[in-house]
This record gives sequence, structure tokens and C-alpha cells, in this order.
Amino acid sequence: MKKISLCILKGIEPLEGAWAEWVEDEVLTPSQPSDARGRITIELTRPVRSLKVFVFCPGFWETSFKVLRADEEIRVQLRRIDPTERPWWKKAIGSLAPAAGAGVRIGVIDSGCGAHPHLENVEVFEPAWVEEDELFLLEYRPASKVDRVGHGTHVCGILAASPSNGPIGLSGIAPSAEIKLCRVFHGYEENAEDERLQNKIAEAIEFLAQDQAVDIINMSFDIDLSDRGSLTLSNAIDAAHAAGVILVAATGNDGAQQLAFPASHPKVWSVSAFGLDHELPDDLMNFRPPPGSDRWCSKNSGMFLANFSNTGLPGSFCAPGVGIAAAFYKMPEMSDCQDDRLFISMSGTSMASPMVAGLFAAWIGDDSSPDQRPEAIDKHRFIVDATARFVRRGHFGNRHRINGVFCS
Repeated sequence: MKKISLCILKGIEPLEGAWAEWVEDEVLTPSQPSDARGRITIELTRPVRSLKVFVFCPGFWETSFKVLRADEEIRVQLRRIDPTERPWWKKAIGSLAPAAGAGVRIGVIDSGCGAHPHLENVEVFEPAWVEEDELFLLEYRPASKVDRVGHGTHVCGILAASPSNGPIGLSGIAPSAEIKLCRVFHGYEENAEDERLQNKIAEAIEFLAQDQAVDIINMSFDIDLSDRGSLTLSNAIDAAHAAGVILVAATGNDGAQQLAFPASHPKVWSVSAFGLDHELPDDLMNFRPPPGSDRWCSKNSGMFLANFSNTGLPGSFCAPGVGIAAAFYKMPEMSDCQDDRLFISMSGTSMASPMVAGLFAAWIGDDSSPDQRPEAIDKHRFIVDATARFVRRGHFGNRHRINGVFCS
């Protein structure tokens, strides 16, 4: 099997502007958007016996499936997202103040943020080489709002999409926070082992912590460290932590019992992803663990640790990360620009991480009562003390819950 044909449908009509993603040789690869007839062709570099395919489209729930044979066209039905409905992850987290996150700055290191009407509170920076005293230095400078893959826009939407500019159901957790985003990842092709990329990430952490004085940094990515990159990045994390910055990172999507970096760093809060069975459409059933797995929270709650989610202790959280509908930047090649297609469903620990970062912003924001934010106490230590009362080690079912987030 080297070529796979898909036909993407909404009901019985073809759906233009959807795309497929798959992993080939450990590299995530996207297709071209579906044409006016809803057709997508996946061409592989070498034959495979099976292939897991993910299909996305703005305004629709994502879906995934395994392809075992490709002798005929595969028809894929996508279901619309209703942006007026309160999403399941909002129900899980519970009520937060409308002005949550006021006075808090959140740093984000990601793929960028598009010019989305509900994300006017996001400022984007990107690295540039600057000559100074006959040396070339890497500096972060203001940049235009661009996001080639939509990942960073989605993360920003979870964090701080503004309810005043869009459907209340898809507003962010901390809509009054300021977002300072460093665009480090520009597409699907980056090599996570590239030392230059790791240096850019380290510079971004330093820039956000020092120049932008952020309170929190969200890192919805994982990388394979080079020897030199490991030291550079670890030093940057240590310095940001020492400055009082709360660092939050996704655990990774390998389904492993170990954390990816930077979530594995001892001074970073790691975040795994859970879902809620009865609140999710059948399109997302492939993310559920098998019956009887210890990844189910309990028989009746319907909560489960996503089968893709890495896990690890200590200092870990588990937050909503399956079927997360949030802001999406419409790519230039997509012809449909209706408002209901400014949102998309994505799953991953990348979505769970900003849940926790947003909750940190809500907890320490100006909207909190004075006794919840003692100015004389280091913010990071305050959060540790505030959550420690609820923490108990153990498997998923024994974790304690704060605002719909499990701590261990």
C-alpha cells in the first residue's frame, strides 16, 4: 500500500479545505487540502501494511482511523462543531471569572499565531540574527501574525481567546491575560534534534522570562536533546524558574510511561491529556483506551487518560486534551473563510498543557482575592503550596482534582 485515496464529506456533500496527516518514518506529514470534490490523495515514499490517518477541517470535529487496504476510495464523514455549545472541557474545568488572567503575562513557544479576530491579545515575536560589535547575536523581535500549521493559534485560543469577540463557548481559560508568543516552529519539517532549534528555544525562554517579564511559559512541544542543546536548554529553564516563572509543558504523545523533554525537567510542570467518554463524538473513539485498562478513571465517570498520552511523576498534571475545540488560523490555500471555520478540534498533550497554564493564570490573576495572591510570596512557591494539599501519588483513578485538572 503506497497510495491512499480519501473522500471527505459533510453529510452527503463533499467538503473542501480538509486535510489529512500521518506519520511516516517518524515524521508527521500533511496532505494538500481536499479539493472541491472533497478528495485527498496520500502518496507514501514506500509501501506500508497499515497507516494511521488523522483528518482535520476548520469548523469540524477531527477524526482518525487505521487504513489496512487501499484498493478503493475511503469515504470520511466529518461532523460540524457548534461554537455556541459549551465544550466538554469547559464543563470539566468549571466556572472561572470572566476576567480571569487579568494582570498576568503568559509566554508561549510555538508555531506562531494567526490574525484571528478572537486573539487580539496575542503579540508575536520571532528570532533574527543581529550584528553587534562584529558578532551576530540571536534576538527576538516583533513579527507579523502568521501560523503555517495552526498549532500555536489553537494553543493561544485555549489560553486566552476573548469572549467579547467570539462565541462564549470557545473563549479561553484566561481571556484577560496577555500572550507573548515566540514563533520558533515554522512548519512540519523542523528537526527536533537540531541544535540550532534548541538554541532558539533556549533564547525564547530567556527572552520571555527577562525581556517580557512573563509569569508563565507554556511549551506544547517535545524535543530530542543533543548533548550541547541539553545543557543550554536546561540552563535557560533553571534561570526562568529562579526568576519566579511557572513553566508548563506537554508530556508528549507516544503513549509511553515516561516524559518527553522539556516536561521531564524537574522544574517544569508536566501535563498529560484526558478525555470524557460520554461528552465526545464517536469520531474520537480511537483515542480511548481499551476496556479494563488502568487508563480509565473509574467505571462510571467516563474519564480516561488518552491512549496517546505520555505519563510520569512527580510534579505532573492531567488536563483535558481530547477533542478540544478552540481557535484556528485559516490557511491561505483554504477557500472557505466563514466565521464558523475559525475554530477546529485537536487532540494531544499540546492541548492539555495550555489548560494548566491558563488555570495558573486564573489562579494568580488580579481577579483573585488578596489572600490568594500574597505579593510578598514567590508566585511559583505559592502555586506549589496551594496545590500540595490536593496531591497524592498513585494511578490515574487516585489523582486529586482541581478545576477539572488532576494532580499527582
